[in-house]
Amino acid sequence: MKQLFTISLFLGCLLGPALNGFAQDRYVDEIFDEVSVTDGEVYGANYTVEPLLTGGSDAELQDLLMDVYQPVGDDATDRPLVLLFHTGNFVPFPINGSTGGTRKDSAVVELANQLARRGFVAASVDYRLGWNPFDMDQEVRVFGLINAVYRTIQDARTCIRYFKKDAVDNGNNYGIDTSKIVLWGLGSGAYLVNATATIDNYPEIVLPKFISGGFPMVIEAVNGNIFGTSIGLVPPAYPILSPGDTLCVPNWEAFDSGDPISSDYAMTVNMGGALGDTSWIDENVAPWISFQNPTDPDAPYVEGLVNVPGLNLPVVEVQGAYLIQQLQKQFGNNAVWEDVEFVDPVSAAAAEANAKPVTIGNETFPGLTDIEGLYAFVGDNSAPWDWWSPDNPNAPDDEDPDKGRALMYIDTILQFAIPRACIALELDCNLDGVVSTEDLISSAQVDLNVFPNPSSGSIFFQAEGESPILGIQLFDLNGRLVHNVEGLRDPQYVLRRGSLPAGTYIAQIRFEEGVVAQRLVLK
Repeated sequence: MKQLFTISLFLGCLLGPALNGFAQDRYVDEIFDEVSVTDGEVYGANYTVEPLLTGGSDAELQDLLMDVYQPVGDDATDRPLVLLFHTGNFVPFPINGSTGGTRKDSAVVELANQLARRGFVAASVDYRLGWNPFDMDQEVRVFGLINAVYRTIQDARTCIRYFKKDAVDNGNNYGIDTSKIVLWGLGSGAYLVNATATIDNYPEIVLPKFISGGFPMVIEAVNGNIFGTSIGLVPPAYPILSPGDTLCVPNWEAFDSGDPISSDYAMTVNMGGALGDTSWIDENVAPWISFQNPTDPDAPYVEGLVNVPGLNLPVVEVQGAYLIQQLQKQFGNNAVWEDVEFVDPVSAAAAEANAKPVTIGNETFPGLTDIEGLYAFVGDNSAPWDWWSPDNPNAPDDEDPDKGRALMYIDTILQFAIPRACIALELDCNLDGVVSTEDLISSAQVDLNVFPNPSSGSIFFQAEGESPILGIQLFDLNGRLVHNVEGLRDPQYVLRRGSLPAGTYIAQIRFEEGVVAQRLVLK
């Protein structure tokens, strides 16, 4: 039976009042009443091994489909794009034994609609499936799974390039800013986005655990390159498939101009799942948010074997959010959030949950008290955000789908993720009540009044006593200097907003006694 995640559910009840305090601001609030859905949009085509699951011997070309969600009545053309990837064990529904596994899964559709009503463009993306989790040979299971994940990485990057090509060559039909793309995965889809976030060249995947009989389980000439922009052909004596069979064909490798299309994106979010190997994380990984249950029965929070759900058949050792987020901090990949003081109740609850020691088996791991980008949901369920219809063929007999509770988790997830996305993607968000505007650490003891803060226009600086302001430097949350005023000798100064976009900034106000640091919010 599912255990209540009491902290998260309590927070879910607080979300309405917390968000309403922002007075209906884009990206933070649901400001659009209607969402349009383009169903079954083709974003590419590639070869699937699904026929092997039903006795076939060759891969078949498959259209890659997605549903695109957009706010009705929105004329913005620089909207962030969120690509959502469903769960399902990399096996087609319903033979996967899961209650989900399609782009129509309840949680994915709910996330897409909520994001679109906030002003994002969201796409629920299908990807190629196919491996045999039921084989009694563990090495065969490892071979099948790593190949399945590799194909999904190619599909995710194909989808990224599809949108980028549309923006440049086809008039930007979706009205997006291609520098603000987020990959967001649930369950198996989290394995997909985690791998896509970290593997950017083929040699990274050639690890001892992914080698069989002296040969890599994934071979670039056979499977295509990691971006899905090269042809992959089956050689003689390759297992299962026929010689000459095609496993990969290129999709959207260049713009009409001939320039190559980048597969890069700006941010990752995983709900559950794990990472094939933490050696894939380096300083080039984008900011990353993780939601995971420390006692997740399907994927390790720290490190361990991933098992075939329902059969308890071990596959391969993987790592979870605990280690992922420690490495993200070590490499400075989440630094964009670390100097921000989040003061909202959801962030406070996440910090409290993350700090609790975690006991897994006979080993206890210390809590994480200095990690930004992690929310450890405590309970005994791997996906408390899921629900399903009563007639679902894989509905468990001992569990009832609790839609109300699932929606509370989704609300909590969005309340945690969206402010961080606003900062990482440099969006025009009002984060008053989420991000502190109080004084930061300063080297000067000067009484300084700063008002109004937050402000939709100019900001007034007034130093008390005989301390003249000598200069003011304004930095964005990426540390870039965006405004500089020197040569002042006055205790007061009016900072004109000019063309500065909405967002959170750090002002350094220089006095003869030293520097005062102040967080500013422009609405």
